Formats: sequence, structure tokens, C-alpha cells
Amino acid sequence: MQRVSTGIEGLDAMLHGGLVPGRAYVLTGPSGSGKSILGMHFLLEGIRNGESVILVSVDEPPNEIKANMADFGWSLDRLRILDATPDIRAHSKSKSIIDVGTTLDVRDMEQISKMRKSQARIMEVSVHSIQKMLKQEFTEHFTLTGKRYTRVVIDSMTSLKLFGMRGEDNSILIQSFMRFLSELEATIVITTDLPSREILETEFHLARGEVRLHKWYESGMVRRAVSVEKLRGSSFDDCYRPMIIGDQGLFVQADAQVALHGQRTDGVVEDFIEDIQTEELFEALEEVLRLWERCEAEKLNINNLRPRIYRAFTHWQMGLREEALQQALLLLEQLRSRRRNPSPQVVAR
Repeated sequence: MQRVSTGIEGLDAMLHGGLVPGRAYVLTGPSGSGKSILGMHFLLEGIRNGESVILVSVDEPPNEIKANMADFGWSLDRLRILDATPDIRAHSKSKSIIDVGTTLDVRDMEQISKMRKSQARIMEVSVHSIQKMLKQEFTEHFTLTGKRYTRVVIDSMTSLKLFGMRGEDNSILIQSFMRFLSELEATIVITTDLPSREILETEFHLARGEVRLHKWYESGMVRRAVSVEKLRGSSFDDCYRPMIIGDQGLFVQADAQVALHGQRTDGVVEDFIEDIQTEELFEALEEVLRLWERCEAEKLNINNLRPRIYRAFTHWQMGLREEALQQALLLLEQLRSRRRNPSPQVVAR
């Protein structure tokens, strides 16, 4: 069966060659897990093959995408982008009034300057407007070049729901949008946040496959993994494989398994990862309190760290484990540094 490479060798191996062409897939994961980077790998692989590809950006304006991806040494000049990011404009007379609209504009990335310039056409972000612009771009591109777009990335469905489906019946809109995407006969990757465990989101049901990225903290380090949750019409590797973000983008170790606490496992689930995060957080907070007591006993000046410890415990109480852990790990580093290099000042009583 013909396959479409994701641009990541290890992930292609997990997909037994790549994605089945002409279908829509969802790419899920928490914030910072690498969804946008994977989407860019997919598009750049198409460009390297001489294909026509397009990015529909709802999350980030083109100039920020260009700057962020430059860290990997990637040139995006040949990438076509439909800019559907919200454009927030504060009125000069009343800064409290904020007008949220969007600029729907299709351009080559080489035309993007460092600063985003305001455009003439402003309209509301909506599924209908994006669908209309995509249809128009597909037609005009084929008329001018004789080539069809073969790869599309929509980044992200989460933002599209937030900005473009307010007060609407989301399930009906998404059904219509997914049907429209299937009619484009391109291979489409739609990024989105992790699905709710209580609700079956429409895009997950209608998509032909799901690749899921995982991110968690363990032993004070960020760890990442990737899994293929489904791939209709094809076999696939259903193990969780280690993934890293390096100087050249994403790298997937298709011949390795995710190891948690030194053990190998084939069946990592979100509940287990959450347990690890919670355990890591509790250990970090306990160590923070222990070091805090030692610093006070040694009469070290740590008053300036008090807001940070309050913030860590507030985030923990709010259920924001990742934010609480980041604060706790930073506190540990600062408290240890304070003990190594004591200030002559004493703790204020």
C-alpha cells in the first residue's frame, strides 16, 4: 500500500511505512509536547518531495512560526500558509475595548516579515470562513500550477473551536468540516489537545487515525513519548516509543520502549503517567519544605522566595500539576544555591 511519510523515520516505522494517503488524521497531545513541530516535519517532507503543501495556522501568526522553526535550521520560504490567527487590536481611545477578528490571508512564508503587518480583509474566525478560503486556494493553486495540494496541516482544532465555534453546535460544524476535508483528497493532519475521557469528540470519531504525543516530568526532567492510537485500514506498532526534541526537530526511537522508574513497559496509559507526575510533585514539595526549614534554622535570607513557594502550592491545590512541579523544581535549585552561597543577611522575623 502506498504511504505518506511523516518526515520522521521512527514514526514512519511505527506506522508501518507512513500514513495512508488522502485521509484526515488527528495529532493529539498536551501543550509543549511537539504537535506543531511534528506538523512542520510532515509539511517539509512534502516540500522536499516536490509536493504542494499548505499550513492553516489558527494558533500562531506566520512571523512567530518562522522565528520558532528557525531554531531547527529549517527554511520555510516555500511553505504556503493560510493565516487564520486572531488579530487583537486595542482601540486608541479606550484600551479596555478589544476587538477580536482575523486576517484570512494565503501567502508564501518567504513573504512574511519579522513583524506581522495588518491586512485589509478582516473577518470573524469561523469554520465557514476557513473552509471558504481553503476551497478558493485549492482551486486557484490548481489553475495556476496544474498541481493539487497533497498535504495540509490545521494547527489547531482546539483554537478553531475556541475562536470559530462560539455559540454553535460544534458536533454538526465539525462533521461538515471533516466531510469537506475528505473531499479535498489530500493527506491532512489536524492538531488538537488531548481528548476528554468523558466525551467522544467528533473529530476523533471521523478521523482515520490518531497519533498521540505524551509529555511528563520524571526525576526533574521532561520526558516525551509517542503512540499510535488508531490507523484504519492498516496495521501499526501500538507500543509507546521514546521521543525527544533535538536540534533538528523530533526524533522517535522506534526500536526502544518507554521506561518508567527503570522498568520496561508496553502498556503505558495516561493514568500511570499522571501517577508518576503526582508522585514526583509530592517528593519535590516535601523536599522544598525540608530545605526551607533548614534555611530558616541557618538564618539564611530566603524572604524573596516566599511568593514562589506560595505559587507552587496554589498551583498544586488548583490541580495544575505541571506548573506546580516547575515552580517546585526551580525552588529546589534556588534553595540549594542559597545554602551553598549563604547571604550575610538573616531571615526577617
